[in-house]
Amino acid sequence: MTRRVLAWLVVLGLVASAAVLATRHRLESRYRAVEIVLDGDDWVALIRREGRPVSSVMADLRRRGAVSVALSDNTLKKLVEEGAVSYAGGGPLASSGRLAALREPFAGLWARGELRADAVYISGPPEAMAFVSGRLTALLGPDRVRALNGAIEVLGTVPDLEELGLGFRPADAAPYRASGLEVVLRPRNFRGLTSEGLSVMVQSYAATTSSPILIFALTEVLGYEGLLAEAAAAYQQAGVRYGRIEVFTARRKQKGEDHLTALMRPSVIRVFSITPEELLVLRPGEVVDKFVRAAAERNIRLLYLRPLLATSAGTPALEINLGVLEAITSELRALGFAPGRARPLPPLEVPAPLIWVAALGAAALGLLVVDDLARALGTRVPRGAYGVVLGAAVLLSVLAGFTRFDALWRQVLSLATAVAGAAGATVWALPRSRKSGAGAVAEGWFTLFRAAAVAAATGIFVAALLSRWEFMLAFSTFLGVKAAHVAPVVLVALMLAFDRREGDWRTTVHELNDWVAQPLRMGAALAVLAAGLAGVMLLARTGNISLPLAGAEEQLRTVLENLLVARPRTKEFLIGYPALVVAGVAASLGWRRVALAFALVGTIGTSGAINSFSHLHTPLVYTLWRTGNALLLGAALAVPAVMVLLWLSRRPARS
Repeated sequence: MTRRVLAWLVVLGLVASAAVLATRHRLESRYRAVEIVLDGDDWVALIRREGRPVSSVMADLRRRGAVSVALSDNTLKKLVEEGAVSYAGGGPLASSGRLAALREPFAGLWARGELRADAVYISGPPEAMAFVSGRLTALLGPDRVRALNGAIEVLGTVPDLEELGLGFRPADAAPYRASGLEVVLRPRNFRGLTSEGLSVMVQSYAATTSSPILIFALTEVLGYEGLLAEAAAAYQQAGVRYGRIEVFTARRKQKGEDHLTALMRPSVIRVFSITPEELLVLRPGEVVDKFVRAAAERNIRLLYLRPLLATSAGTPALEINLGVLEAITSELRALGFAPGRARPLPPLEVPAPLIWVAALGAAALGLLVVDDLARALGTRVPRGAYGVVLGAAVLLSVLAGFTRFDALWRQVLSLATAVAGAAGATVWALPRSRKSGAGAVAEGWFTLFRAAAVAAATGIFVAALLSRWEFMLAFSTFLGVKAAHVAPVVLVALMLAFDRREGDWRTTVHELNDWVAQPLRMGAALAVLAAGLAGVMLLARTGNISLPLAGAEEQLRTVLENLLVARPRTKEFLIGYPALVVAGVAASLGWRRVALAFALVGTIGTSGAINSFSHLHTPLVYTLWRTGNALLLGAALAVPAVMVLLWLSRRPARS
């Protein structure tokens, strides 16, 4: 099999990948409804703090773009704050009875000696008592709950029972619906939950609102652990949609969310929120930007909005928060989004043969790079191996599609494709003939555009291979992000350091031994140390979880986000792409070592471009904008470096 055949297979694979991405784009274009959810407890507290009527402010919030209000579980503590019930531990009640007269029904219980120190006693109107008694019995069991002459006795302690989630009542949603708002439910988990208790809780969700959206409170999803499968089945039967909160660290993930996401597929909606701690240090404009970017860049369709409480003096906090909500709505509309009830992301239906052909093209691209690497190292890949690799790629793609290992196989194949494509993009883009003057300068920018084209083609392969529901929802992510940035640099170093030389692989080994045996000079040691530190910093900044931004870089990001539709990756336009231009000019001038050094740095750009396509939760159009912006900015920023290089080339010592 010849390289020409491999090249045609790459083209065929690109056509299939483009068809996959066209299907994905159509799906994303229809997925534009964004639901702004108000944290009910915090917003009501703010409204009351400023002495405003809750109903009229809620109606105003609806007019400004809010769609729904999040209701937290009823608890004994919450019912007391609303004046619905009273409760106290048996021990404190007995002590109070010795000092002063208790009110009924507690007075009668004390007089008859029925108060227990290991129980909590609850009193209230009949309707509230019926609700509390029913929910506590469902959650704790009938052995721990009993009625006593107008009171409820519950075995347990006050701290445990007063925060126990009791579910919801239809009346909880009525005031908000009267203001034109829907409701989202925020239940909390109870580790002692039984199947019977779960059934009662789910029934309360369905009775409170149709097609309930659940965003679980605290650190666990309801049903964790042991009842998740049963909970998911009950949710789906009741038409529940699960709001999965976006987090950037494993520590902040709710326990059981991954398992529940898999069980609830596809009835899952991504949620973005800012924690109360983060809100304390953010300005209103920064809050608006974060919410708008979440919807525009990451396919998040539930924006969970808490009010800013640490506002500056002179303006009521409520007015500032109304302005924040209105600004979020306005910017979302400007980007083509529509405030409304969020719906789950539908599964991406792609014909399996398209994925098989894309896998064939991706494997052909990898073989082209492997062939060049083998040639550079002085050996050859047996032609028969090409057919074996291509056949294996297609066969494994077909077989994996019928198993639960399909996502894993696509991750592995995507990683291999990304590594090969990033290396090939750099090496193939460099000029092979010498030029001078304007010709050398032009070759620098041609190098960048050729590299960007190959990187984009590789990114299209990666995006097509990862086009599955779980990747678009960020439930599963691209495998080996850091490896995809390191391995291409190593491949480029091998392919360029030994390119165009005489001899076979034994000569390569001999040259490597000679190089390793050379004495280490101070300058070389410092250069290696600097390169190592730079590499560690770049790797630490790769991925969603990374080092914090420096002040200057954060300001640069803000400026670019305000000026451009999609902010390009800093490593691409500021480092990688200018380095590729310099590498192209140096290679054209015949400065092989300079070209090699800058080509290695430039591979940061090709790897970053491919990595952008691996973020399936980012809309495809946004990724294309980001890639184009990085290319144009990188090309412009290369001008000063090329001017210095040309000045050096004209010096007699360099001639």
